[in-house]
Amino acid sequence: MTKDALALRLRRATEAILEAENLTDGLQDAEAETLLNWGLARVEAAVYATADLDPAVAKAHIARSVTLVRQMMRRINTLVAARADLEEDEDLADGLRALVQAAPDLPKGPEERSHPNHDKAAWAQPDTEATIRAIAAQRFKLSDGQMLQKVLALIDAAAEARS
Repeated sequence: MTKDALALRLRRATEAILEAENLTDGLQDAEAETLLNWGLARVEAAVYATADLDPAVAKAHIARSVTLVRQMMRRINTLVAARADLEEDEDLADGLRALVQAAPDLPKGPEERSHPNHDKAAWAQPDTEATIRAIAAQRFKLSDGQMLQKVLALIDAAAEARS
């Protein structure tokens, strides 16, 4: 595959993320950028994984990857933005559990995070349920940015655990 063909695949996949306004509409600019960078890094990794695939197979793989990433980004956006309006911590915990369950379907992410504030401590957390409960209990104490970092780390850890 030529570099130009791969670059075209990447541009199309990136545009599919960047053009969808509802992926970050509940977040402030800094948090929206963090979530976009997270999604773009996952999509970029998925595109580069198609370098040696038949074009039709690659197109289907990229389309599925973009769809899964967009769905996850929407869910993260909604959960982080609405967390203060939830009735109880357990409602947030339920939302986090749903994200963790969906995480293994995501395309594999890059080896290193694309944003410097990634909460690597959550990667080492052996007890996902305890992490979920701890995050939910802090829903009023954490800023949107801090909450988003914890949620992304939780999802990344769940996705990584599948390997």
